[in-house]
Amino acid sequence: MVRDDFLRVESPAAPYIERLEDEKNPQSRLIIATSALRKDPGCIEALTYLADHAKEPTYAVELLRKAVDVGQ
Repeated sequence: MVRDDFLRVESPAAPYIERLEDEKNPQSRLIIATSALRKDPGCIEALTYLADHAKEPTYAVELLRKAVDVGQ
């Protein structure tokens, strides 16, 4: 059995992402995702959420590129 749990590091944005998943109000979700990025600028969940809801396609692409860079 290979143990990989020692590689997992909880992000300081984790509590925000948990709230994001539970929140129903779209405006509140945007605020929570933005707050998550302030705590962890590399939070992939927040980056992809904000990209999905970006009004400008160029901003969405920028966020998604950052998420890919973080994930590599």
